[in-house]
Formats: sequence, C-alpha cells, structure tokens
Amino acid sequence: MRCCRCEHRHYGCVEARFRAAGCIVARRDSSLEQATLLMQQGKNDEALALLESIAAGEPARRGVLRQIGIANYRKGDS
Repeated sequence: MRCCRCEHRHYGCVEARFRAAGCIVARRDSSLEQATLLMQQGKNDEALALLESIAAGEPARRGVLRQIGIANYRKGDS
C-alpha cells in the first residue's frame, strides 16, 4: 500500500506522517520545478534568474539556495 503520492511503498514517508497528524501536506513547488527543468534543458541563465527572483521574495525558502548553487556551478561561475 502506498502511503502518499510518491511511488514508494513504505511507511516512514514524511508526507504520510503529516497527513496522519492532520497537518496540511505541502504542495509541490512549481517554480522550483520550473527552474530545475530549465537547468535540465541547459538554460542555466534563465533558471538562475528565476531562482534569484524566488530567493529575493522568500529568502528562507527551502531548496532555493541549493538550486542557485547548482545553476552557478553548471554555468561555470563560483
């Protein structure tokens, strides 16, 4: 039996634990997914611009700084 939307069959999923506790499960972050897709397409400058705009609006947003680092690495900047 699946515990959540993911394809894994396990019981320790964070989403399942939140749901069991009655918490609202965080929705997928489409803007970060869009930036990831841009990087996969080799459009690192566009991805970096999107990520920096996300970071400017929400500096503490989870995963943004990591993605910015990855985009800079792929671009060749350090």
